[in-house]
Amino acid sequence: MHAFSRVALLELVAMRLRLVRAVVSLVGMLVVVSAHAAAGATSLSKLCDEYWQGYLELNPREATALGDTRWDAKLEDITPAGIERERGFYQRILERARAIDAKALSPGDRVTRSALIEEMEDRLALLSCHLEDWVVDPQGGPQVELMNLPEVTTIRSRDSSRDYVRRCRAMGRYLDDYIANLRVGLSHGRTASRDAVKKTIAEVERLVGQPVDSLPIMVVARAEPPAWSAEDRMAFARDLRAAAADSLMPALRRYRDFLERDVLPAARPPEKAGLAGLPGGADCYTKLIRVHTSLPMSPKEIHELGLAQVARFRKDLGELGQKVFGTSDVAVIQKKLRSDPAMRLSRTRPRSRPRHARRWRAHRPRCRVGSASGSPRAPARWW
Repeated sequence: MHAFSRVALLELVAMRLRLVRAVVSLVGMLVVVSAHAAAGATSLSKLCDEYWQGYLELNPREATALGDTRWDAKLEDITPAGIERERGFYQRILERARAIDAKALSPGDRVTRSALIEEMEDRLALLSCHLEDWVVDPQGGPQVELMNLPEVTTIRSRDSSRDYVRRCRAMGRYLDDYIANLRVGLSHGRTASRDAVKKTIAEVERLVGQPVDSLPIMVVARAEPPAWSAEDRMAFARDLRAAAADSLMPALRRYRDFLERDVLPAARPPEKAGLAGLPGGADCYTKLIRVHTSLPMSPKEIHELGLAQVARFRKDLGELGQKVFGTSDVAVIQKKLRSDPAMRLSRTRPRSRPRHARRWRAHRPRCRVGSASGSPRAPARWW
């Protein structure tokens, strides 16, 4: 073989060896990257599961509503120590989620990571508002939410009935913790609006003014599993009645008295009913906008958006009024809509329905619809 041919052959072999090394190196890099990505996805999955399990434990009533019965005997810990424990939990999850390398994740897992981070930021923002210090809510306060527990509680066994009794017995301590939080808010000049306090007092007054057996939490005692013995039925009703009479009722009276004696005199008047009337309220308002809308908008921007929408609506109403009533004056249009009998549906005039509407009527759901509020005078929520 000629010298030139030998050199060419050696160069060809060397080139092939370099190519093989490059391929092996590339495969190795892909394996490392794939392993890194798989490790990141696994860490994210475990972190999401850890968050969800911890969240349910921190919010046992929500767990019950979702069908998870592990914490059916408990209520939320709303003491300062309990709230700080919750804050620390969310902070740890947030830090670990941020530590996961987003570049090593699949597109879907990157979305999951971002959603988890945003969820933790929102929960921390909500806790930083310290709503527990001042909120007195006629729609969702303890006098409503605790009374709604039968709506999400299923008694399947004597064990589940005992859990329910323990939860109802814990309501007294829960209300006392609620009062203690409001007392802290009072010391910092943070109070609910006067209207909200008055409505809540009226709701609690109606609850304490009725017999124990008429309380909404007692409903489950009248719907025990039919397979129970008479002795088990009597024991459940007796224990539940004792929990309501010894723990819940006295605590409701303490809550009513505290609202009347301490909160109502300091409650914010109507002209200061908004969050701006609270110390630190403007900052909290900005946080709540982000929490509830996911939008980084300021209260001023939200207000301007509302004004723009109202102006647009009034313009459309004026144009429609010009066509129908011959005037674009919104005040005149509104007056005619509210007071002109011709604008109301006549009860004597026969109404015809399209055939397809009659078919829909034949297939409408036949279910009972009722108020979800535990208090007879609380604003109703229907579904």
